[in-house]
Amino acid sequence: KEAVAVLRKVGAWSDILKVYASKHTRAGVGKMRNRRTVMKRGPVIVYDKDNGVKKAFRNIPGVSLLSVERLNLLRLTPGGHVGRFVIWTESAFKKLDALYGTWSKKSQEKVDFNLPQPIMTNSDLGRLLKAFEIQSVLRAPIKRQARRKVKKNPLKNIGLMSRLNPYAAVQKRQTLLRQLKGRRTGTTAETKAAARKARSHESIRAKRLSGVNLVKKTKTQKDAATKKTTTVTTKTTVTTKSS
Repeated sequence: KEAVAVLRKVGAWSDILKVYASKHTRAGVGKMRNRRTVMKRGPVIVYDKDNGVKKAFRNIPGVSLLSVERLNLLRLTPGGHVGRFVIWTESAFKKLDALYGTWSKKSQEKVDFNLPQPIMTNSDLGRLLKAFEIQSVLRAPIKRQARRKVKKNPLKNIGLMSRLNPYAAVQKRQTLLRQLKGRRTGTTAETKAAARKARSHESIRAKRLSGVNLVKKTKTQKDAATKKTTTVTTKTTVTTKSS
């Protein structure tokens, strides 16, 4: 009764009524494993010393009890959601400074423990950057950006080659004139080779028309032809003498 009266006094009884209304049967198979019903979480009570606090609040659904020396983050923020109603006893709230320390002094009960402190005392970054004290020591902004120049190839760029070799333009002009002159007179290497090939084809064609045998004879064939000619000459000589 005293626990219910305390909850009504601090305005937490409405949360207990929500817990009563949220009781329902579990959707999964856990209802067959002695976990048949589920309900929402109610307020959590943090105490320093257990002087009958656990027994007083243990029969009220949705209420969790925590010792200030053993705070559980999963109980303070069930499901990772911040905003659970936390009720502190006076002794537990006063013990926080000695237990966790402050920003100015260390903890008395924990060894070398300090509360995490923010690096920036003022989080208004836009106002800080526009302040005169900071703007006066900053360097001027670089408005003109230095872009990377494209490296040109002097073998393909005649302008760059002329700067490296002033005579390059004259050499190129002479080469072009020489090539143009060769095309006009037909004295280029390709033209000469084509003319030479045409002349060889014409000579072969003329020999074929005149009946000349163009097949190359081997050394044996040449020796046989020479021997045959010698025999014919000898026979002719003998016939002449006998007559």
